Amino acid sequence: GNDQRPGNGQYFKGTIYAVNVFEGVRTADQIQSDKNGVAQNEAGLVFSKYYTGEEEITEIGGETLRPQTFTADVINEISALNATPKTYEAIINLPQGFADRGGAVISNYSESASNSTSIEIYTQGRVRLYIVNNATKIDCIFNTDIRALGPVHIAVTVDGTVASLYVNGELKESKTLALGQPDTTEKFVIGGDWRYKNA
Repeated sequence: GNDQRPGNGQYFKGTIYAVNVFEGVRTADQIQSDKNGVAQNEAGLVFSKYYTGEEEITEIGGETLRPQTFTADVINEISALNATPKTYEAIINLPQGFADRGGAVISNYSESASNSTSIEIYTQGRVRLYIVNNATKIDCIFNTDIRALGPVHIAVTVDGTVASLYVNGELKESKTLALGQPDTTEKFVIGGDWRYKNA
């Protein structure tokens, strides 16, 4: 049940409370509202998951949520989305003292995929957007440390070649990408990815 690649493990090492994915680029006001919960009939919402397991409880937007942990036995595969996501949001918690790679929050990356998008937590609690577009790799690591803020709401938007990070509804950083995100809607998973020995 443990990650079989400890030097490059991509199962999420903290806990995930919720993931919401939108086909459009959410505005700052919408993201500010989303941190308190997303209505299931929200325009543009292509995937939504709120975890209600039997662990530590927290209240977010009036919802009682229990975070999910992830191992080789627990990754949640998502059915094909009806549109390529442009906004990825999650409520997560990563311990303050965790300095290594925190793992994938939502991803469809695999070694063989020529098109994929991954939202990860990189070293030192930094959010990472990792894109493969027609086999070209684009690595965007934001500088904001999200450890010890949790449960924390993060949102990554991809607007053409501009990627932005919001933390608890506040815009923290925007970065220019060398290449935009590909059209990709299949084989996303929460809490991991499809690289060797993960699936």
